[in-house]
Amino acid sequence: MEPYSLAITPHMTYGQIRRYAESLPVTVCSAQLPENVQGVFNGMLSTIIVDRAMTYTMKRCALTHELVHWAHGDDSCNGIMGARMEQRTRRETAALLIPRIE
Repeated sequence: MEPYSLAITPHMTYGQIRRYAESLPVTVCSAQLPENVQGVFNGMLSTIIVDRAMTYTMKRCALTHELVHWAHGDDSCNGIMGARMEQRTRRETAALLIPRIE
């Protein structure tokens, strides 16, 4: 299955990314998450939860990270395959959020 292409640019704010996510077939909400958990993607429910206690900058990164998991249809980040998915997701999140040098 081909991953969903995300239209996120480096200059988008958390609010802009959150509004963009409303146009996608995924539910995004916020809640108080356990310590050291910034975001969660549940593939069965197609839902992303972002920790509401973070700054907007941190929420921006966490939401984008979880949207990348959603775009790839990731269902678990456990084991060897999970570690590879997590590396890919971190790399793609950085590529979306960090401006390229012209």
